[in-house]
Order: sequence, then C-alpha cells, then structure tokens
Amino acid sequence: MPRLTAALAFAALAAAVPATVVATAPAPAAAAQEQAAVPLNAPTIEAFIDTIPAIRKWTETYQDQAREVAPTVLKGGALAGNPFARLIDGLRGTAAYDDLDTTVGRHGFQGPEDWAGVANRVTKALGVLAMNRDGRNNPIEAAERELETNPDIAPEDRTMLKGLLLAVSLFAQAPKEDVQAVSPYTDRIITALQQPL
Repeated sequence: MPRLTAALAFAALAAAVPATVVATAPAPAAAAQEQAAVPLNAPTIEAFIDTIPAIRKWTETYQDQAREVAPTVLKGGALAGNPFARLIDGLRGTAAYDDLDTTVGRHGFQGPEDWAGVANRVTKALGVLAMNRDGRNNPIEAAERELETNPDIAPEDRTMLKGLLLAVSLFAQAPKEDVQAVSPYTDRIITALQQPL
C-alpha cells in the first residue's frame, strides 16, 4: 500500500471493510471488556500519539504481510469488534508481530494487544468526532478527497479504502467517555498522521 496521509493511514490500519459488509454495533460485553483493559486517559493517549510515526513506518515495512492477513480482518462486522486485534492475531509468530511488539513497547504498551485495544478505541472515537466536523476540518472528507486525487493509490486499494470510509461514516460508534477523552487530541492525532515519514 502506498504512503497514505490523514484518515487514510488509520483507515488502512483499522480494517479494510468493503462497502457490501454490514457492520453492527459493538457487543456491550466486548466494549466493556476493552474499556476495562487499558484506561483511555491523557498518558495513554499521549503514548498512542507517540506511536503513530513508528506504526506508519511499520505499516510500510510489513504491507505485504498485512495484505495476506486481510481476509480475516475483512470478515463481516469487522468494525463491530477490534480489527487491529484481528490483524495482530493474524501476524502472531512472524517478524512483523515481533517488530510491532518492540515498537509499541518503546512507548509503554505491554504488547501489540494492549496497543490494539487503545488504537481501536481512539479510532472509533475519532470516527464519531469526524462526523461532527464540517468541510476541510473533517478527516473523513479529507480522506475521501485524497482517495480521489492521490495517484499513488492502487485501484484495488482505492476500492477497499472507499468501502472502509463508508463503513466508518455509517457505523462510527464509541462510548461517550472515549469521545470526550480523545476530543482534545483530535488535531494532534491528525497532524501526526499527515506528517511526512
């Protein structure tokens, strides 16, 4: 996958959900378990933001391995669960997993699974916040514009990412507490995603 910016980078990380896949709301028990795992507070969100440049590099390095795992991430309802965790499960036992473990560990996460829980919650909260932004400040709209104008995005990736952005737009759901926690960091997260590597 080519180098992506703004919401596209997170879309590529989060899950590649075709437009024909119908996502459902997260099961309350699963959402509660994820919320209890790692508190989504200022230090956790700061640590997550600090991982973004390294995760973007990791995504470029292991793009082929991630594509091999994509069919398991693409299962129906991917947005209802944790697509980050599905990707990590598929990479377990590989150099990509080990490298990710080292990468997120440098930022205080206990492992890829720990990071995946935070990434999932932050991404879903960003989706909710994006729905409340207008015009050029809306990261979903910015990602849609990039899909139409970036010549480096392959046609198959363009279709995949369009499906995901549609799904995010339609099914962005996050607990109110997560949205409130992430809200002050929205611009910093988007800026980190847009910075050149």
